[in-house]
Amino acid sequence: MEDGFFNVISGAIGAIAGLAGGFTTSWYQSRLATKKETKEKRFQVCNKVLESDGIALVRKNVGIKIIMDLQEYCDKVRPHLYAGYHLLSHEMREHMTNIDNQIETMNLAEDTFEDMLEYCAIEYMKLIELIRKTYQNEVNSGKQ
Repeated sequence: MEDGFFNVISGAIGAIAGLAGGFTTSWYQSRLATKKETKEKRFQVCNKVLESDGIALVRKNVGIKIIMDLQEYCDKVRPHLYAGYHLLSHEMREHMTNIDNQIETMNLAEDTFEDMLEYCAIEYMKLIELIRKTYQNEVNSGKQ
């Protein structure tokens, strides 16, 4: 009688362990697939932004200063940034917000000031540098 009970308990424990192992493996594989998909989407956003940055003339030299062409940024780069906004780091989103806040200030003032355009250009350059670094880190982590 005790042997039969022991066999039933052993079988039940084995079945539960098998189900738990199958669930864990399935969950882990799903998690890996989601991470890979997110990484791929982040690559796409980085590619589009860097491509747009290379094509658009967002930064311009004015004398010894670098200023931002707001029209080029708003038309050619900003849409790609916001399409992948949720995939960007907090620091990248912060630079985007700083640029947008400065643009809003200029719109409210109904004037653009060179120092404000310079500030936007500096924030934009920091943003592009972060995107390049993120892209490179993603590439390097994929090689390991």
